[in-house]
Amino acid sequence: MKHNYYFKHLVAFLSFFCCFSASVFAQATSPVTQDLPFSQNFLALDAASAAYPAGFQGWTASIIPGSSFNTTATQVADRALVASSTAGTTSGNIHNYNGKIGFLNTGSLDLALGFAFKTVGRSRIAVEYDAMVIRNPYNGTTNSRINELVLQYRVGTTDAFNTLLPTVYSSGITSQTAGTTGLNSQKIKVVLPTECDNKEVVQIRWISRQVSGGGSRPSFAVDNISVNNDVTPAVNADGFPKISNILSDGFDFSTQLNETGKTYFVVLPSGSAAPGAAQIKAGTNATDAAALQAGVIEITDATVAYVKNITGLTLSTAYVVYSISEDASSNIQTESNKLNVVTSSVVVPSLSTTKTALDFSFIEQNFSSTALNYQIEAFNITGAVTLTASGNFTISKNETTNFQSVLVFPVQDFNNNKTPAVYVRFTPSITGVSAGQIIHESTGASTKTVALSGTGINPYIQDFNDSKVLTNSGWTEYSVAGDKIKWVSTNTRFNSSPAAVQMNGYSETGVSKDWLISPNLRLDTFDKFPLLSFYSRKFFAATPLKLMVSVDYDGKSNPETATWTALEGDFPTTTGTFKQSQYINLQAYKTNHTYVAWIYETIVSSGSDIAEWTVDDVKISNEASFLASNPNFNFGEVAPNTASTSQSFVFMAGGYGDIAVTAPADYQLSVDNSNFQSSVAVSAADGVAGKIIYARFFPSSKALSISGTLTVVGTGLNQETGSFKGSSFPKTETFDIVTYNLEFFGSNVMGSTGTEFGPIDDALQIENVAKVMNTLNADVYSVQEVSDDAALET
Repeated sequence: MKHNYYFKHLVAFLSFFCCFSASVFAQATSPVTQDLPFSQNFLALDAASAAYPAGFQGWTASIIPGSSFNTTATQVADRALVASSTAGTTSGNIHNYNGKIGFLNTGSLDLALGFAFKTVGRSRIAVEYDAMVIRNPYNGTTNSRINELVLQYRVGTTDAFNTLLPTVYSSGITSQTAGTTGLNSQKIKVVLPTECDNKEVVQIRWISRQVSGGGSRPSFAVDNISVNNDVTPAVNADGFPKISNILSDGFDFSTQLNETGKTYFVVLPSGSAAPGAAQIKAGTNATDAAALQAGVIEITDATVAYVKNITGLTLSTAYVVYSISEDASSNIQTESNKLNVVTSSVVVPSLSTTKTALDFSFIEQNFSSTALNYQIEAFNITGAVTLTASGNFTISKNETTNFQSVLVFPVQDFNNNKTPAVYVRFTPSITGVSAGQIIHESTGASTKTVALSGTGINPYIQDFNDSKVLTNSGWTEYSVAGDKIKWVSTNTRFNSSPAAVQMNGYSETGVSKDWLISPNLRLDTFDKFPLLSFYSRKFFAATPLKLMVSVDYDGKSNPETATWTALEGDFPTTTGTFKQSQYINLQAYKTNHTYVAWIYETIVSSGSDIAEWTVDDVKISNEASFLASNPNFNFGEVAPNTASTSQSFVFMAGGYGDIAVTAPADYQLSVDNSNFQSSVAVSAADGVAGKIIYARFFPSSKALSISGTLTVVGTGLNQETGSFKGSSFPKTETFDIVTYNLEFFGSNVMGSTGTEFGPIDDALQIENVAKVMNTLNADVYSVQEVSDDAALET
C-alpha cells in the first residue's frame, strides 16, 4: 500500500500560471515619445497633481528589489503618480515631490521612472539631469540602508535595459524625513551610445538598487532634465588653464575641465596672433607654420588637474600659450585660452619625475609588495637631491635591498643627463587604504612630490559585509561568458549580516561563466595545514558551483589563461539554506602566489538550468590538526544476520598520526568493499590525502532502531563522529502513521507584502515532499496545508 507521486497536474497548473503572469506583465504601457530638444524642470507640475508630464511614466519594474540593477525588458505594471508627497511620505510609490518626480521602493516593489523620445536625424544624444535624495531615514543603526540610483536606456520598447554605470548616484548618510528639499543634488550628464542615434523610439529609465545596510529605504528624485544632441563644449574649471613652476628653460601647463575630453595647446613667441581652433589642434600658428611646441592632454577624470611639463625653451624669453578644449563628443570651445609667460632670467635648478603617482593596489598586511619604480630628472642643481617617503612606504636605489624612508642622490648621479631610478615598496601594517608621498628636494629647486597609495588586506578572512568588496579588498569578479550579470554584493541573502556576494544568471543574454577570485594567498607562510572553509547557498536546482585552485594565475588576466585544479567544494544540495564547507586542505598548494576561485556557469539562458548562488564568510586557517569526516547514513530495514548494501565516505584527517576508525555495534567497515570488520586502520598519509571507507549494516538481532557513531582514535585524538542508523524489525510487523505539515503546498498566493506564502519553487517543493514520503514508507499519512490537491496525486 505504498505509493509513488507523479506531477502531470502540476504541469497544467504551472502552464496556467505562466499564461496568467504574461497577461499581468503586459499591462505596463510605454510613454508617448517626445521630440528633441527636450527639457523639463517640473515647475509647471502642481504639487497636488497626479498626472505625469508628457513623455513620462512610472513603472513597477519588479516585485523583488535586489542588490543589482534590474535590467529586465518587461515591466510588471504601470504605477500611478502620487500627489503632494514629501520626505515624510513612507508609501512605496512614484511621488510628486513638488517640483521634482521620484520614487520610494519597498521590500516588494522595485520602481522605475521612464521617459521616451525620438532621435531621428540626430546623433550624440546627451541626457543631463539633477539627481537627489528626498527621504532618507538613515541613522547608522536601525536604519543603515545605502541605495544607488542609475540611468538605463534601450532602443525601442521590448529589449532589456542597459545600465549606464557612470551615472550611479548614492543615497548617502544625510538624514531627512520632512519637506521636499533635494539632498546632495548632483548634476549628471551622459552621452548615450551611438546605437541610440537616429531612432524612432529610445526609452530611458531611472531605477535603483540596494547596496548595503538595513531598515527603511531612501527615496530618489530627478529634476532639470535635458535631452538633446550634445552641443555644449567642455568648460574650464575655475583657475584653469594656468602656468606654474616657471624655470629658465620651461614651465608647467595645467588644465582641468568639467567633463572628460581633450585640451590642445601650442607654445608660440610672445606677440604671436591667435591661431584658430583647427590650427591649435594641428599644432601650428596662425599662418599654419609649426609651433615651437604643441601637444594634447587627455582628460579622463573631471575631478583631476592634468599637468604638462614644457621644457627646451630659451632663458629670459617671453612666450604665449594658446589652448582650446573639446569634450568626448567633439564639441570644441568657441574661443581659445591665452596665457603669457616669461622664462626665468637666471638658471633655476629644477627637478622632475617620470611618474607623479604610484598605486600598489592590494597587499597582504605585514608583507612587502613587489617594488614599483620611476626615474628622477634634475637640471642645473648645485646640491644633492633628498627623497623622503612617508607612511608605510619605503624607497631604495635597487630593486631588492636597502629599503628605507630617506634616500640621498649626490649631484654626480645626474651628470650627463643621467636619470637614476627610485624603487618603492608598500608594507601595510594595518588593513585598509594607506596613503603617503615621496618628497623630492634640492637647494633652489621647487619641491616635487610623488603620491603613493595602496590597500592593506587580510586575504584569509572575508565576510563580504562591505558592499564594495569586489573593488576594494583584492577579491575580484571576472566574467568569461555573459557581460550583463556578474558576481555582486547582496544584502538580501547572507550567512552573517549584513551582506554576502551573489551570482544569478537568469537575466543574462546567453550563457554565463563568471569567476569569483580570491586575492593572492601566501600559503607558503603557513607552517601547518591551510584549511579553507566557507558558506554557500543555492536557490533553484541547476548547475552547481565549482571550487578551483591555481598556483600560476597572475591575479589580473583572464583566469582561463592559467592552470586551475578542481577541489571538492562540498556545496549544498538542498535549496534556500546556507551550508558550511570546511576542512578543505590546501596543503598541496602552499606557494607565495596561490589563488582560489568559485565558478558560476550555465549552459542555457533564462531556463531551468539557472540557479542563484551566494557565497559568504570565507576563511583560511593555519591548523595543526583536523578531522573532516562526518558521515550520516540510514541503511533502512535489514533482516537480522544479513548484510546491507554498503555506503561509502571519504575519511580525511591530519595531524593525528595513524588513525583507527571503529564502527558502532552491528555495523562494519572496509577499505576495499570486500573484507568488512568492526574497525579499520588509516595511515597518516592516507588520512591527509583522503581514504575511501565503506560501511554496512549487519544486525545481529531484531530491533526497531539500531544507531551509533564512529569512534576515531589517533595521537591526541579520541572522538565520536557521524551517525549510522537502521532497523532490523520487519516492516510487515509494524503499522506506521505519519502526520506532515506541507506548508502551503503548491500555493502561489501573495501576501499583502508581496511575498508568496510557502516555498517559492513549487516544483522543487513537490519533489522534496515526494522524497520524504517515499523515504518514510508509512502506511498512513495525515497532511496539512495542501493548497493544490492536484499536485498531491496518489
